[in-house]
This record gives sequence, structure tokens and C-alpha cells, in this order.
Amino acid sequence: MEEKHGNDMKTNFEKDFDIDLSTGSAGIENAIEMGIHIEENGRKFYMEKAASANIPQVRHHLQRLAEDEVKHTQLLVDLKHSLTERGEWIGIKELPDTRKRLEELSAFSKEKGPMIEDTSSTIEVLNEALKLEKRVSNFYKGLADELKNDKGVEFFNKLADWEQSHYDLIKKLIEIVHGFAGTV
Repeated sequence: MEEKHGNDMKTNFEKDFDIDLSTGSAGIENAIEMGIHIEENGRKFYMEKAASANIPQVRHHLQRLAEDEVKHTQLLVDLKHSLTERGEWIGIKELPDTRKRLEELSAFSKEKGPMIEDTSSTIEVLNEALKLEKRVSNFYKGLADELKNDKGVEFFNKLADWEQSHYDLIKKLIEIVHGFAGTV
């Protein structure tokens, strides 16, 4: 990480995401707004892709990812209100158990799945989703690394972990659908 010298020098994280956290609470509020925007776009992406998915199991998991994005958005809205109204960070009580979702995927095999001649469009969508989840996870991890507040660090690390679990789930979907691990 680069050291800041006045307001002229941004950290690599701030440059990557075009954020200025040196403005204190206004910078955090802008970062939260960016997170809300990212999550809303993620929900739209997953809903759109689920609607056109030709493999029922993929459709199901894309819909569940869209539902998670709604939960992420609500957490960020709640955080923003809490910070602006009370000056307090909120916590994330617990993350969803992704192991259950991975177990569901393990029960799905090519033999039990539909016969699909060409899975390339599905793989393309899932690879797009991998990139999305990696970038969002990096965004939250970067915020956590930049913050000086322990509760803020914990909040954004948990969100980053949740996004990483999405990444792992999508990677498993790719393995199942195409027979090899996706790459980013």
C-alpha cells in the first residue's frame, strides 16, 4: 500500500475503485454507496442470467445468488443509516452456510443433469460471475484493509468472505457443468 501525503496521493485500493477515503465519513459513505450500487448490479446480472439459463441447477443457484445480493444491499443500506444517524457500525451476525449449497451441487452430476449439447454459453456466464465475485470480494477486502475502525474492518471482511463463498460456489458449478475448474 502506498503512503498518503496530503489528499493528493491515493492508495492503490482507492485508485483501483476510484474512491477517496481521506475525506473521513464522507469517503466511507461514498464507498458504501458504491457497494450498494455494485450489489444492485449483481442482483440484476444474476436475475437476467438465471432467466436465460438452460440448466435448471444453474438457474436455481443464480437465483439464490441474486437473493444474496439483495441481502448484501440491505446490510449496506442498514450500515449507511446507522453510520449517518447514530455514528455506529453494525455487525453481520452470521453468514449463510455455503456448505449446504456446495453439498447440493455435489449431488448434481452430469449423469443426473439434462443433456446439453453446448455448455459454452453457460460456462461464459459463470466465468463472468467469477470475475464479478472476485472483484466485489477484493472491493470489500480492500475497504477492510483501509479502515481504522475494528467494527468496520470486521463488517467488510465478513462481506468479503461471503463474496468469496459465492466465488467458490460458482467455481464448483463450472466444474460440474463443464468438467473443469474455471479460471479468472
